[in-house]
Amino acid sequence: MTRSRRVVLGGSFLGATALATVAGARVTNRRWARNGTGGTVDELLAISDGREFTVHGADGARLWATVIGRDHPDSPLVVLSHCWTGDHRIWAPVARQLAHEHRVVLYDQRGHGRSTVGTDGLTLDALADDLRAVLDHVDAADAVVAGHSMGGMTAQTYAVRHADHAARTVRHLVLVATAADGMTYGETYSTRASALIGREVIGRVVGSDRFGALSVRGVFGQRPELAHLEATALTFARTPGAVRAGLLYELSRIDLGAWLSSVEIPATIVVGSRDTLTPPARSRRMHELLPNTEMITLKGCGHMLPFEATHDVVAVIAAAARTVAHPKVAHPTIDPAKVTAPT
Repeated sequence: MTRSRRVVLGGSFLGATALATVAGARVTNRRWARNGTGGTVDELLAISDGREFTVHGADGARLWATVIGRDHPDSPLVVLSHCWTGDHRIWAPVARQLAHEHRVVLYDQRGHGRSTVGTDGLTLDALADDLRAVLDHVDAADAVVAGHSMGGMTAQTYAVRHADHAARTVRHLVLVATAADGMTYGETYSTRASALIGREVIGRVVGSDRFGALSVRGVFGQRPELAHLEATALTFARTPGAVRAGLLYELSRIDLGAWLSSVEIPATIVVGSRDTLTPPARSRRMHELLPNTEMITLKGCGHMLPFEATHDVVAVIAAAARTVAHPKVAHPTIDPAKVTAPT
């Protein structure tokens, strides 16, 4: 299998292999249900009542956001930026735990959830501008910004594009299952893959009860839970095809390598050893380029770390928040059995 085909099909977003047989999908779903904890999708994606607000982007985009937890200016501030074809609820399991001690801001990236696109369209620069607008709206200072996948690309682009603002506002980046470059396999691939992923039929397949969980299986690691699979399929299917296509094209061409060495904000990189979308090699590349980073590789995990490794991701973010207040605090301690050293 070629590398480009592995990225598209390995991520299972096209769902081609999910159409093998109805019986096979049903059997697999029963197996996942037995391996899971019994939680439902609604329980997984639930966010406690918070203070909802709208952020107005520079180009007229309207960004839905909420703040939960200790909504006080003196509380440690964490801003969570979600993945491509997700929405703010992808961070729900992490946010619920962080809310006990932190002020947690979640928002829907443009074109996702309840947020609109704006006149600047679907570009990483526009996503970075949106993140700045969110930070300004909540009067952020000494913030920890955590980004998953596209959210991590957004955070890095923001740190480069708005370097002075980031230096004043953000004290730590947590880059979860993401990349800074190396995701392109040529203009033809980017164009064709984006056109295909935007088709209405793809949304219907991934959003179906019959094939949804199986169609996203490839983005998970060794032991996926059914609710995690269903939640990932749900948000994918609810993302408009034009948004899926436009941002896949943009993300596949990301190239921040030449600028990351200028980013002095400390960062912690977290990746799953079985991530097929943004594989560990991409994290090692960020680790090499960013001047002040720690890298953690979680054994057996795939791309959806906010679901698969909730407690570990919480530990990393919480430790980052502690280092903001107490700079001599060490990096987080993760169960050694879950971690592989970078190679």
